Amino acid sequence: MSEPPEREEALLQRAASGDQRAFADLMEPWRQRLRTAIALRMDQRLGVRIDPSDVLQEAMVVASLELGKYAATRPMPFYDWLQKLAFQKLIDLQRRHIFADRRSILREERRSQWNDTTLHHLAKSLSGYILGPQSAALAAEREVQLLAALASLENAYQEILYMHYVENRSLTEAAESLEISPSTARTRHYRALRKLRELLRDQSS
Repeated sequence: MSEPPEREEALLQRAASGDQRAFADLMEPWRQRLRTAIALRMDQRLGVRIDPSDVLQEAMVVASLELGKYAATRPMPFYDWLQKLAFQKLIDLQRRHIFADRRSILREERRSQWNDTTLHHLAKSLSGYILGPQSAALAAEREVQLLAALASLENAYQEILYMHYVENRSLTEAAESLEISPSTARTRHYRALRKLRELLRDQSS
């Protein structure tokens, strides 16, 4: 959970002036949320080389250097700014580890970009909306199917569902964070739900 606005503002001003303790306190409420966002967007091939926490750490270094400029201009909400820095750092690392060394990394074992906790959070948030009311036994069975369906979705679909149903962002807010148009966010959300229902229907047939 984020800090109350007045406390976050005070920490921001102190951190922008070079107070490292204030910077650590300012970042703390956002660390896990940012790490999850990074993990969702990370190319599966990169996961065999580095951990989302490594990306987060490098993004925090950039944030500490750029915080004064952010505090002076406030171009976007604070979390969205942090997420933008994190995603840019992720892109840089993916270029470095994947595209510069494509042959070796493609031979390494692939693993899911989503950890179990993230998948379960999203499945729990979506289960009532996607599956509707069911008996306890059937609900447990269908949740397993929902987890499998979510894991197989494209990353862009996973992202929009996570932002909307777990982070409780409107599609317009999600669009701003992802730097896409609201209409693209709405289309992506619609297609993600349609694909999920198709996958669940296939599993039940």
